[in-house]
Amino acid sequence: MLELRNVKESRGWVIRETHSPGAQLKDAGRMINRKCGNHINIPELVTRGVALHNDPEPVVIAQEMEAFKNIVPKDIEKYLKAWGTILRRVPFMPALMPDLAISLYGVVLLGAFLDAHARSARSDDLSMLRYDTMLYIEEVRLDGMIIHYQARCNKMLHGFKDLATTCLLTPCRLRDDFNANPELFCCNVCEGTMRIKSCDYPLFMYPEDGYKKGRSDYRLCRGLFLIQYFHHIFTGKCNATVSTCVGLKGRPGPVAELNKMSEVTPENIGYVAVLVCFILNDQDAWHVDDNKFNSPDFYNSLIHLFSNAEWCTFTLKWWNEEVFGNNRSDSDDKDDGDNTYVQILAQCAAIEEHRCGEEMAQRALKDQIHYARENSDEDHGDNGTSSKEDVWDHDSGAEDDSNKDMQELDYLEDGEEERDELDDLLEWF
Repeated sequence: MLELRNVKESRGWVIRETHSPGAQLKDAGRMINRKCGNHINIPELVTRGVALHNDPEPVVIAQEMEAFKNIVPKDIEKYLKAWGTILRRVPFMPALMPDLAISLYGVVLLGAFLDAHARSARSDDLSMLRYDTMLYIEEVRLDGMIIHYQARCNKMLHGFKDLATTCLLTPCRLRDDFNANPELFCCNVCEGTMRIKSCDYPLFMYPEDGYKKGRSDYRLCRGLFLIQYFHHIFTGKCNATVSTCVGLKGRPGPVAELNKMSEVTPENIGYVAVLVCFILNDQDAWHVDDNKFNSPDFYNSLIHLFSNAEWCTFTLKWWNEEVFGNNRSDSDDKDDGDNTYVQILAQCAAIEEHRCGEEMAQRALKDQIHYARENSDEDHGDNGTSSKEDVWDHDSGAEDDSNKDMQELDYLEDGEEERDELDDLLEWF
């Protein structure tokens, strides 16, 4: 906390170190809006997170607390989810809880610090998109006319003042009206004769000719313009379009790489969709509600659609495959074994099993040979032939010639008999 106090007083929340505790908190703050949405009150998030930390039933306890009793359970769960994101990104955060629990100043300081860097990250994303907007706006061909993007970098001429941005912002249900007379359509919207509602999903949310009347959810959130902006923010603009790959050497890694993102969430999509709406409209500065477009209503309605499990599964599967080249989803976690890695493991196991089988067969063969030798020696003893231990005549102290001859003959015959038995055993095996 001392580091946060110092940067507040001296450099306005700027953390230049890369591995200090403050740097980890900074990185966590920059990802809050990107991972949890644009409209989280971060000072309130920190206050509620500290107050409800490690409570077994935080929603129930929050409703019993005077400061939180007017907050609906859904909002409490949203804040607790965002607080969990901070805890996972900052390993030492639990160690700060005892001090934060008794220090109101520490809670306020931490909330202001995280909020400052969350706003900074959003500003960076908007600034990056603002000057590259023209890269992704394609010309539109209507009957007898071609619509080009005219506003360039003058944002005050965006929105329904430019036909190209109007085409992207027009709700799908009003597309026919726009096509019939684009200039009249723009005038009606600018004059207020035609009202564009916040929950009217614009055309950039759908692929070209992807909207179906009567099925407004069909291919929603799969628009090319939306996916290009997502790439621009999270995976780098070199992945958004091939034509922007020049001159990117030496720049920091993309957000997804630096933060080890491996899958897309509904909050990620909602975050980018809100930014796209702001980039395309004619607002001169970031406003949550400018009496023309209410971004919290737009964001919340979009996130609510993902509560439909089937639609959510198919939409996120498409996004993960489009952005990260995989189709990870809850329904795809189980591996069916149809991949090279599993095949190699199976082949190695088969080879090892075959080798063990051969070793067992060789040991069995040796046991059979040993057993045959022992039986052969016992047979010689039963027939009255002296063994190797009896080749000396203990009475005279001299070696018995007849026994010696028998011993020599024995070795030769034993060897020959053993080879014969071995041949028979091999043939038998």
